[in-house]
Amino acid sequence: DEGPGQPDRPARVSKGDSRGDARSSGFNLRRSPKSGGRRDEEFEAQAPLEVSSSSWVAQQKNWHEERTAVQNGKPDDAAITRQIRSVLNKLTLERFGQLLQQLFAIGISTQEHLEVLMHEIMQKATTQHHFINMYTDLCAALQEWCVENQIGSGAKKSSFKHILLNECQNSFERYLKPPEHLKDLKGEDLKEAEVKYKTSMIGNIRFVGALLAKNMVASSVVIHVVTELLSKPDVPDALECLAAFLTTVGGLFDGRSDWKYQDQLQKVFVDVQRLSRDSSVLPRIRCLMSDVLDLRKAGWQDQKQATKSVDGPMTIDEVHSRAAEDHSRVGGAGSGARGNQSRSSGSGWQQSPSGGGKSRTSSSSGAGASGNAWTTVASSGRGPRVSSEQAPSRPAQSSSGASERFGPRPAATPSSGKSFSGPKPAPEAAPVRDIGSIRNGLRATVKELMMSHELADAIQRVLEMRIPPQHQAGELAHLLAWVADEGNRDSRAIGFRFSVQLLLDGVLSRSAVVPGLQSLAEKSKDLALDLPSLPQILIQECVPALEELVRAGLLTAEQRQAFAQSVQ
Repeated sequence: DEGPGQPDRPARVSKGDSRGDARSSGFNLRRSPKSGGRRDEEFEAQAPLEVSSSSWVAQQKNWHEERTAVQNGKPDDAAITRQIRSVLNKLTLERFGQLLQQLFAIGISTQEHLEVLMHEIMQKATTQHHFINMYTDLCAALQEWCVENQIGSGAKKSSFKHILLNECQNSFERYLKPPEHLKDLKGEDLKEAEVKYKTSMIGNIRFVGALLAKNMVASSVVIHVVTELLSKPDVPDALECLAAFLTTVGGLFDGRSDWKYQDQLQKVFVDVQRLSRDSSVLPRIRCLMSDVLDLRKAGWQDQKQATKSVDGPMTIDEVHSRAAEDHSRVGGAGSGARGNQSRSSGSGWQQSPSGGGKSRTSSSSGAGASGNAWTTVASSGRGPRVSSEQAPSRPAQSSSGASERFGPRPAATPSSGKSFSGPKPAPEAAPVRDIGSIRNGLRATVKELMMSHELADAIQRVLEMRIPPQHQAGELAHLLAWVADEGNRDSRAIGFRFSVQLLLDGVLSRSAVVPGLQSLAEKSKDLALDLPSLPQILIQECVPALEELVRAGLLTAEQRQAFAQSVQ
């Protein structure tokens, strides 16, 4: 069909053949751009696209290869590493035995596998402080299993205990100095990174102490650790780790005549005593050192409510058992509570007359001469009086009810946002007299409030604590300091509002306002050493929140201004 004058055309190829050739050759065919007036088409070969190692196809291929290898009894190192992480991520006290058997069955057989396993355990233990004892038990079980199955027994350096000791040493040395990337961070990112670093540093120390209690590492590590930490007296985090470490291991080695490092340990406690009195050391660190010395005097049996360790994780059965015990204890205590409530007996509780509307006053209210900006507002002055018609409806109470414990509630000025009708009457129960228990409960309430923002529930919990009047000013100062220490501005806002609402609702006495602010102002300089932004937070966030107290007549504008000036 081709005649003279007709352009040359390539031989026609069927569509099926062209597709087959393209697939078999592994090349992409692309039309070349048209040139001139030619109408013919030419094809040129292109290199195939490269498959990324992170693509879905590549991941599926790797997964099938790993599954086949496991079924054939020959898993590779990457598959074992992933399975180790998978088991550790699911590890709990409830499933400890089951997951331990899964860990034994994934194919751990070489020194490299043990190193990966120990590194993952160390990462978990340093960040999950409540589970340190569980990870210590895991290490003890793995040690026994390695000995029974002769894993890592070919050379001393490949044994599980040696790998464990190396990982502890590497982790300890790594956390002795802050990471380099902290220099590049600012603001909230910097504070978050510092908290993570400090958490890992203290967690590493506590984990080493727990391993010492299980005889998993040599006792000579104690002297090495405390010597390194004492060599950095100008680093607060190092001294805080020293206090945590001595609290963990002090009871194991202090006073043991058969321990050859006893003399060196006694010298360490001499240094601790010196640090507790050194004015150049931060007040918070001096308090930690004093706590260690007090614990030692008590025979390493913690008797303080403020420093007593909280319960660790429990199984479901243990939770149910603890709940049953608490229920029976509360039920037994309730029978004699009502008779005790109606007795005043000079215990520090001052009740308002059942028929009057006068606000109660405290002998420690700090009222002074006129002209002092810190003078407490007199109860008969500007404070609002709540009539029976204005007061919110509340259930009828006996003479030992909430109104007698706390006096009449002042009329609070409604704040913006969600309306709040005030706390419910506290249930009749024996009042808590221990200030340590009260402070722990108040701090736990603040932490829960920061997460839930349930203002009404938090106020009800504080109402049920029945804080004695003589302690209310001090607890108000602690409360405001805890709120100011929060890293998130929104959390601080709800915290300051919570503090003010406690006073507006009468949960804390009006006589605690000025002494509480005075106490916080006196401590602010010491607190600012650990929290440099404290003055700015108090002036920009706390002082504006106190405006509601001024409007309610619980604080004068002059007192509010004096507080702002004293914390600058």
